[in-house]
Amino acid sequence: LESTFEALARTDIKSESSHSERLWLLMVGGALLFMLLPTVNLINLNVSRIMERASEIGVRKAFGASSRTLVGQFVVENLVLTTVGAVIGFLASLLVLRAISASGVIPYAEFHVNYRILLYGIALTLFFGSFSGVYPAWRMSRLNPVQALKGAAR
Repeated sequence: LESTFEALARTDIKSESSHSERLWLLMVGGALLFMLLPTVNLINLNVSRIMERASEIGVRKAFGASSRTLVGQFVVENLVLTTVGAVIGFLASLLVLRAISASGVIPYAEFHVNYRILLYGIALTLFFGSFSGVYPAWRMSRLNPVQALKGAAR
């Protein structure tokens, strides 16, 4: 007698079965929730990082910088930081995979980077990096220059 999970595991995920569709939706939903937590954390970090620069925003707005220009600046800064993090993560994973392969901990196993998965990861990183940078940048670009210069960026 098989358990429900064993029966679902034996079916093809792409089949027309309602069980496999539910499993697929559950897996996608879990992945999105898993990615939502770091995104919320990045939004909070970006809000605090941008709040510290309220006086800079006030000066730039006083000299005529548009809200669109300010949003663009902060989103590009966030994407650069996200890309640097992705490169550091890639290099760390490359070193760890080589170390595990060379150590012989798992006999007859050689680990290599899957570049397709790497590109998916970088695409997700850039998507969530830009997503987490848009709201804080938009919020700060709407500040009144006088309030920003006073430091009352709320």
